Amino acid sequence: MKQLSSVVLILAILLLASKSLKADQLAWITESQAKQATELLKTQNKIILYCACCDNDPKQKVKIKNVVYRHPKINGKEQKEYYQVFVTAKINGEWQEVALDLAYVHIKKGKEAHCLGKELNFECDPCTEPFSWKT
Repeated sequence: MKQLSSVVLILAILLLASKSLKADQLAWITESQAKQATELLKTQNKIILYCACCDNDPKQKVKIKNVVYRHPKINGKEQKEYYQVFVTAKINGEWQEVALDLAYVHIKKGKEAHCLGKELNFECDPCTEPFSWKT
């Protein structure tokens, strides 16, 4: 019985770890990836922010005003080997700059929302198939 409890505990830890590993798939990316994403996002008026891998993360359609990419920072220090894409988006009625994980940004393609990372052929798992844009 003690061995079974240990196995269950190990499996639970592995399951939780696998979910957290998906949390930042395409947040810190190469300059080439950042340029491609920025160019595509500049053609969009709205995007849907949605992490299907995350618990209790609702789909959030936001209007975007500006798109840039730059080096991310940790404690004020630039991480020069990586880039991150940022949008200025209207969230809860206010314009805010938001750092993106391209695996969880969805763009309009026809009547569906498609994962930006997948559309750019970047390796990622958005944990969802394309869904209705009306969401």
